[in-house]
Amino acid sequence: MNTLLERQCFNFSNFSFLNYTSLLKVFLLTALFLKCSSGFAQSVEPMIFELEPIGGASTETLRIDNPGSGPITLEIVPLKITFDEYGNESHEAAEDDFLIYPPQTIVQAGSTQVVKVKYIGDPEIQNSKAYRISINQLPVDLKTDSSGVSILTKFLTLVNVSPRDSRPDMRITEIVPQENDRWLVTIRNAGDRYGILSNSNWELESSVDASVKKTINADELSTHLIQTLVLPKSTLRLSVPAVDGFDPSSTNIVIKQES
Repeated sequence: MNTLLERQCFNFSNFSFLNYTSLLKVFLLTALFLKCSSGFAQSVEPMIFELEPIGGASTETLRIDNPGSGPITLEIVPLKITFDEYGNESHEAAEDDFLIYPPQTIVQAGSTQVVKVKYIGDPEIQNSKAYRISINQLPVDLKTDSSGVSILTKFLTLVNVSPRDSRPDMRITEIVPQENDRWLVTIRNAGDRYGILSNSNWELESSVDASVKKTINADELSTHLIQTLVLPKSTLRLSVPAVDGFDPSSTNIVIKQES
């Protein structure tokens, strides 16, 4: 009996946007990604994009390429993203917020399919919302490899719907020491737009001695983060390595978001 294996293929240049809760999951995903590159792969562009809630900027065009040797049958499903306070991601159906055309399609070998994605939800949203547009391969005319394992692909794009002129306002409200020389940092985004931690610099200063300062730039910071998207009006708690020379009880950290 064949085992149905779901394969997820992501744009790894945007890896920091994805939340993986264990090294095992990363290992399995990487292995499957490498298999994606061996001839079965489809590609989706763009993988990350932004929409406005109304007007011409409320629509995006996805391009789905099938370089394989056979046709693939796809469905395109919008999902709303929510995070718990530790950055664990969950989804709920969001068909009422998007018009997708076509919602299902067959992409022939060596062909490209264009899919229109239009936000049709609340045009007067006060805070940005985050969604996945999930491109799922359906088990129709599915080929199997020599091991008898059927392989399906799933692409999860990231789309943020944001009011014009909205801004993030991310602040670190608490730093708690943990075991193994780590800090549990609590981040509050009081703004009306999502914040991206991997696009920020952290400026540390001791409240006891103002001469004790340090800046952690975005490149260094992103290597330590498993979740970098902070939704508006939400709190995120992250475990990060302790910074040498700083006492968490007397350290202030200012987040400077890059443009």
